Amino acid sequence: MEQKLGRTPVVILTIGSAIAAYFLRLRQLQTAYDAGGRVIAGAGKGFLTWFSLAVAVLFALYAFCLRPRKKYNTISDRSPVVLVLTLAAAVLVTVGCVCMALELEQRMDLLLAAGGVITALCWVVVGLDRYRGRRVPALLFMVPALFFALRLISDFRDWSRDPQILDYCFELLSQIGVMCATFHLGGFCFDKGRRRITVFFCLFGLYFSAAALAGGTLRDLTFTGGVLLWLLANVSPLLRPSKKRRGEAEERNADA
Repeated sequence: MEQKLGRTPVVILTIGSAIAAYFLRLRQLQTAYDAGGRVIAGAGKGFLTWFSLAVAVLFALYAFCLRPRKKYNTISDRSPVVLVLTLAAAVLVTVGCVCMALELEQRMDLLLAAGGVITALCWVVVGLDRYRGRRVPALLFMVPALFFALRLISDFRDWSRDPQILDYCFELLSQIGVMCATFHLGGFCFDKGRRRITVFFCLFGLYFSAAALAGGTLRDLTFTGGVLLWLLANVSPLLRPSKKRRGEAEERNADA
């Protein structure tokens, strides 16, 4: 299946679904609440919910059909595009963390802002090491994964004070996606990666990050935008056909 579809069509379709999610979520935010800011009954059962469910299922089916791979070269990529995406992600996350530190609604925000900057620095090193053909240390994936876990716990505590799931469901799923994707990316550094589940969480997180951008503040837009670019930068090498299979395809074409 991956040989028939190729990498580019899958990336384009994923970006297309993400753009659709953004505008659908924007529309939902405009129509799902009454004048008092309360969620209208049944608003969470609209088209966006079913569309998102269908997209998630399609991502899971596609990932299941991929060939398993666990070696480090699955995530290595010397493409300048991947480098630019990774560095741009680091810049956006840094800006988001600076905004968080300046707002400083609670002490935890300062700790999370520092963790976000450290995560951005890890991404810079990951991008540069990949571009130079060096092997990336697993620690550079594990530290960001830990940061996203802490941020998820902190944000969920805030969300639970006003438990209207429609308010935060897309942010929640976005953070789960990037946390799990980053964690599983670290497994490839030990040659024990799980390609299928990593691809799924990258696509899953990318889609819900795009939806979470709708209606966000500057802090949310920059931070979540950085997360989106990080996932896009990592899913690209994961979807790359293996050299062996590319060689087989070239041989078949030559014989024909």
